[in-house]
Amino acid sequence: MTDNLLEEEARTILLGDSEAAINATRRALDNGLNIEDIILRGVLKAWMDYSEWYHRDPDGALSRWSECYIATHKVLRLLEARISPTPNPLFTVLVITVKGEGHIVVKDLLTVLLKAKGLKVYEMRKGVVIEEILEHLSDPSLKFVIISCTQEETRESIIDLIERIREIRSDLKIVTGGPIAEGLGADIVISDPSKLFDTLIDDTKSNC
Repeated sequence: MTDNLLEEEARTILLGDSEAAINATRRALDNGLNIEDIILRGVLKAWMDYSEWYHRDPDGALSRWSECYIATHKVLRLLEARISPTPNPLFTVLVITVKGEGHIVVKDLLTVLLKAKGLKVYEMRKGVVIEEILEHLSDPSLKFVIISCTQEETRESIIDLIERIREIRSDLKIVTGGPIAEGLGADIVISDPSKLFDTLIDDTKSNC
């Protein structure tokens, strides 16, 4: 039953049917599925299928991108609304893309996923330059900066941003994930969203 609901959620996101995707998500929640399962087995599955679609038919996939993204955005907002604030979060993370990065779905997905795991998460709605995150970098509870890295043309901007973050907060751990995540100078490279939280926790414990 629950697997069918997640398959329906993924399918309706891929169709760009926001109402049906929201309904499938609500039913999944009502049937006891947690937010992590819904994101990883429903929302993420939809975008893995979208990636396969893009490789088969780039024009067809791009023509539906906006509808798919809107459906995803609405599902994530519904899930986020179900998250109760954690009184004493273990630590804070900043989840970003760099200015010029057009692929923001994974950033949005990670933001909600980590909030659901009880962390305090700073998020930016668009790609950033260093000046736009200075206030967040001043927060002593901030332990990780997570950068979603997808587009090759943003590589130099990511490297520059990482270097400038380190000039300001050398104690922070920088995490990169995505198709171009390797070789950017990050402390941690991980592209599997299902392993991100545990990786952050393990790193925190190892530095206690």
